Amino acid sequence: CGSDTTTQAINLRVGPTSNGPEFEHELFIYPNPARNYPELEWTEAVRSAEVSIININGVQLYQEQLQGPRRQQKIVTSELAEGIYILHVTTEKGRLSRKFIIGR
Repeated sequence: CGSDTTTQAINLRVGPTSNGPEFEHELFIYPNPARNYPELEWTEAVRSAEVSIININGVQLYQEQLQGPRRQQKIVTSELAEGIYILHVTTEKGRLSRKFIIGR
């Protein structure tokens, strides 16, 4: 809604491991900073994902289990105060963590 928002790519590279070959998983979270509804968008559809938001004190404030193939998911953060948070996303391809900001 203005020039104060950005889109950030998140890359997760895992492997090689004994469980399978190396892969790259990319996720966008925007806008960042967000107001009420940051959007997650994967470059490839994921079958399921667990999404959680942690505050800077390490307290989990949000958790959602997503089922079914999807490339996008809106996260409701309107109940969270302004500040810095950590987004944890776990999919069938691995886990990633990323800092994002809520600013109103």
